[in-house]
Amino acid sequence: MGDDSGANIERLFFGFRLNSLPENLTRLVSSRLKWPVSKIIGDPISKFGALLLEPVDVGDSIELSYSEANPETVADYQAPALAPAIPVSLLDKPLRGEFDVTSWTVQDWGNRNLRNKRTQYRLRFESPNNSDQVKDQIYSDSIDNPTLATLWVTYEYP
Repeated sequence: MGDDSGANIERLFFGFRLNSLPENLTRLVSSRLKWPVSKIIGDPISKFGALLLEPVDVGDSIELSYSEANPETVADYQAPALAPAIPVSLLDKPLRGEFDVTSWTVQDWGNRNLRNKRTQYRLRFESPNNSDQVKDQIYSDSIDNPTLATLWVTYEYP
């Protein structure tokens, strides 16, 4: 996510199905989003401001855009946050993000019928711009990290 040195500003979306949680759970104790980072290219944080994590609802899938801007893709990309964003930092050695998303997951579980038993998040920069031809990104791929992101949920049930 960041600036790809072309005409694109990138964001990262995470989506997780909650249908494996028991319907009769009594309390969702904690929820942690873990995201391994392959590398940081350039200096995106100093160029684009804080890295922000926010809960979103983009439906069952994000619409793709190939040659022209697809209005549905733009709507997904600009989906309103469901709660105020939180600034996050990356831990080094190994580079990874680990975020407490308990309150957001609890909210999504409470609205599971409306949200199709899913919880979704977006990582974006505070002030993205595309003013130069330099690639500035936080990068993650399946070659370096076969498990790109995980959601660890702890709950109580009878």
